[in-house]
Amino acid sequence: MESWVKKVLRILDPSLLSAEQDRLADETKQRTLKILQDAKKKKEVLLVDNPDQFGGHRLYSIPLISTQLVEDMIREVQEVRFKAGGNHPGTIAYVRSANEDGIVYLCTPFWQQKEFLGFNSRPETLIHEISHLLGYQHSSEDNAEKVKLSQQHMLCPVSAYSIENAFSIYMNHRGTYINGSYSCCGERSRDTVCEKSIMSSHLRKLRERRDKMRDLPEAIRKLMEMKEMLNDLRDLLLLELWCMPFIMQMFLDDGSRPITHQG
Repeated sequence: MESWVKKVLRILDPSLLSAEQDRLADETKQRTLKILQDAKKKKEVLLVDNPDQFGGHRLYSIPLISTQLVEDMIREVQEVRFKAGGNHPGTIAYVRSANEDGIVYLCTPFWQQKEFLGFNSRPETLIHEISHLLGYQHSSEDNAEKVKLSQQHMLCPVSAYSIENAFSIYMNHRGTYINGSYSCCGERSRDTVCEKSIMSSHLRKLRERRDKMRDLPEAIRKLMEMKEMLNDLRDLLLLELWCMPFIMQMFLDDGSRPITHQG
């Protein structure tokens, strides 16, 4: 139960979280940290160490994530602090535009989000806001200059939205967690990403493609790359169509309309 002293302090400073909010925020922080650490642990199938491996036309494909970005996010999550962001319609959470003190402001809808990683979940929101703290914006064109010089940008320019999607959709488990493990891969830890995810399958195909084209003449290789770029765009459109019933069902389960991040 919240002490009367803290209640008085919250009246004086509305940015202070309640005891229950503080507990949920810390729980989200720990879950997100475990998810990121697990992604790094499974980097051989989910992340890319060397940007030169798949640089080029990845703009139309699933957003590839560098190991360096995950390491940066782990560091930022470890240091992040939380404050109450109040009730702003349509806003889940935000950071100050010139924020350098690692504070994420949590608004009223944040507390109604799902507990575990997925669409419209608290870990997904924190991943989005941590991306902002690192300099990623809602469009990759607006990213901070330091981001545009990073390994991640050389590999695949991404926005805060595509980073959150990389984890909540493309690296996430497609099976359900039941009887102590995920049905898709057998993973027993709850706050993890999947070695048999969409991302792992996509990276495997990219590596097979790279090996197949390695010894081709340059002219033929460029034609093949253009063909594969079109195939990537087709696959992405098919993936979005495949995901749509799943996303719509989550909205129905929530009984809510979509809420967007505002910072």
